[in-house]
Amino acid sequence: MLKSVPFANAATVITAIFYIICGVLSYIVPDLIVSLANSWVHSLNLEMIRVIKALSVETLVLGLVSLSLITWVTAYAMIELYNRFAK
Repeated sequence: MLKSVPFANAATVITAIFYIICGVLSYIVPDLIVSLANSWVHSLNLEMIRVIKALSVETLVLGLVSLSLITWVTAYAMIELYNRFAK
């Protein structure tokens, strides 16, 4: 049996680290971020909806908090379900 809270905490920390790295890269090398995103969404051209100016710090913090919350709840629920199904 996996412990739900530690797993959710670990998943949230890893997701937050990736989000922060991506946010920093979007300031330093925005073309790289657009290229990566284009490679992930097949048959779509994200250049058409590219952000013209860098996101504000407030927007990035809101994104970090909301993504972290969603990650924690999802990971917790996933492990709870896993443990119930594994019985």
